[in-house]
Amino acid sequence: MSRWSLLAAKAWTSCLLAAGVLASQAQADDLSRCADDVSALQVRQEEIPKVPSNESLSLQQSASQMFTELDPVMRMIGNFLRMPYPEPNQQIRMNRPLIFMHQAKSGGTSLRELLYNASMSKGWKPYIQCYGAVGCQDFQAPKTKAAVYAGHFCWDEFAQNLHRRGVNEFSCVTNFRKPFYRILSCYSYRAVGVRKDAPECMAKLSPNQLRDVLIQVGCVNEPFRRLSGECSVISHAGDYSSQARSEVWNSTLRNLAQCVPLFLEEPQSMKVAAAYFPQLSGSFLSLAHTSLNENTKYNAKCNIPESHYDVITELAKSEEMLYATAKRRMWHLRSKVASLLEEEPQDDLGPREKVKESP
Repeated sequence: MSRWSLLAAKAWTSCLLAAGVLASQAQADDLSRCADDVSALQVRQEEIPKVPSNESLSLQQSASQMFTELDPVMRMIGNFLRMPYPEPNQQIRMNRPLIFMHQAKSGGTSLRELLYNASMSKGWKPYIQCYGAVGCQDFQAPKTKAAVYAGHFCWDEFAQNLHRRGVNEFSCVTNFRKPFYRILSCYSYRAVGVRKDAPECMAKLSPNQLRDVLIQVGCVNEPFRRLSGECSVISHAGDYSSQARSEVWNSTLRNLAQCVPLFLEEPQSMKVAAAYFPQLSGSFLSLAHTSLNENTKYNAKCNIPESHYDVITELAKSEEMLYATAKRRMWHLRSKVASLLEEEPQDDLGPREKVKESP
């Protein structure tokens, strides 16, 4: 394992222990493994600020005050972990659909494909980006009802659209990835690959330039963007001095409480989802065995200077706390469906095949 990987594991564990959200050593993350999302989707343009604001460039100005016992966000996290669990959805239908809130660069492309194939085999009507008649750039809430939705949606816009169509109840899954590695993948995919405005090896940038690039291309605070209700949220989740930070955290946790969180590095989360949505059990169980493409991971030959590592970990601080909180919530959900996990649900797709990611 490289030096920066060891530093990442040490910093991550320290963060969780300090915050008191590491449930047990048995549930601690294996930081030697990370999944990759080789998404065909390009970044949604309205999610990228044209010029980084002073507020955005000083995300962690008061970092020493964040996630202490005096931080109001910690009280929100405590309340979130005591929120009622969502009910399993054993009969997915258009009046109670399943929504996959796909967090970019978090390993969700394979799940979109699995959900589409399962939906078609069951005769359901899906609305899944890059499949069927739905384009890869169709980011807006759909104009028709479906049984399964999947894509880079924004919570408020999507929920309001469903409500207008008479759908007042839906189930949700969302995917998380270790923030440090998600940001590395985002840098390679968006800044280097799609936008072509950054060098393959980030060491060629100064620390300030790297910070600017990661914010400009929308690589920061991805789960808040999907779950808070504001697709444009870039910095507020990490701005300690802003009232907007509390609002973003509050709405994110409130909406996350309705979802089953998935972690590709944690197979138990797939079993929880399979128990929650037995009609799609095969899709979720297959995901635990998916081999993901290496194409868009950060180039292993490019060393990351310690100064650049520090920039990424500072930008990822809020996302790391949310990741840890969501992971603990997943273990809580597992206890709710423990009786259903005694026997693994039957696959709905027949024999498993290796799932290929989009190039």
